[in-house]
Amino acid sequence: MGGGGMFCAAYAAGLAGTGSVLSDLNPHIIKLYKDTQAGRGPDIHKQLESYHEVFLAEHADGGNGSVFYYALRALWREGQQGSAEFITLKQLAFNGLWRESKKSGFNVPCAKYKRFIFPDLKDFQAWEKALEGITLVHGSFVDLEVPDGALVYSDPPYAGTFQAYTEEGFNNEDQLALVRKCAEWSEAGFSALSNSDCPELGDQVASLWPKSKSESIEITHSVAAKGSSRVKKQEKLYFSA
Repeated sequence: MGGGGMFCAAYAAGLAGTGSVLSDLNPHIIKLYKDTQAGRGPDIHKQLESYHEVFLAEHADGGNGSVFYYALRALWREGQQGSAEFITLKQLAFNGLWRESKKSGFNVPCAKYKRFIFPDLKDFQAWEKALEGITLVHGSFVDLEVPDGALVYSDPPYAGTFQAYTEEGFNNEDQLALVRKCAEWSEAGFSALSNSDCPELGDQVASLWPKSKSESIEITHSVAAKGSSRVKKQEKLYFSA
């Protein structure tokens, strides 16, 4: 959701609106955007409330939500892949992680949370308004057409870390191809790329995108499996010189 987070900030600052493009390799994220844009937010919210009731009922009976979770995950694997199911699985999965494999698809275990937090109806309404006139694309950055003068922000999986957000993953060759694209986009506009503060990647950016600058940014990393690993870390932002 890094790109989505940047869109939120740009929209709040009055820098994003009609003509902006949101693109992602994960089809479920784009489907959620499109459903919300098309005014289906109330229907999604109603389904989420229904799932919430089942979740609460299991807890009332002494359970921890895992029976509900694994039943829904099984339905997801069988093809019931709506936006409400996507949000529910994402929110109740271990660490809120979305992970897929070519063999089993979405395969994150249940986190056994005591609470089920999901978007309010007003959240869907706010997003519906923000997405007016926005072009939504499911696909790779390789195929993305960017007009001259555009500002492009890329937020790929961290180099050298977890990359299985989709079945295809995102390997080192993909990282390098994106760096080349950022260099190309920067010649006609402005591009920025956020990634891990990885020396190897830094050397590759210097070679493939020599007309770039970089800054280190301290962030809170909250996806790690162990609480002790959820600490402040350095992220690198590369951008047009």
